[in-house]
Amino acid sequence: MRNVLTRAIGAEDRVEIDHRMLDVASGDVFLLCSDGLTRPVDDDHIIRTLHDFQGEEASQRLIALAKENGAPDNVTVVLAYC
Repeated sequence: MRNVLTRAIGAEDRVEIDHRMLDVASGDVFLLCSDGLTRPVDDDHIIRTLHDFQGEEASQRLIALAKENGAPDNVTVVLAYC
């Protein structure tokens, strides 16, 4: 059931959202991505890439890593810097 969509905007009159409060510090990086990245690239490689590169270069390198490792489908990467 890993690829089954369980919630979508517009499918129902009301949308149930997941939320969490986080303490954020200067220099923190938030990565929003699809399983097209997390399946073929392990967490250590992702963290190392985010440590070594920033912005567009980091995003492009993560996408390239996923493709090199045989990404099974689309690869989506969004980075937010604090």
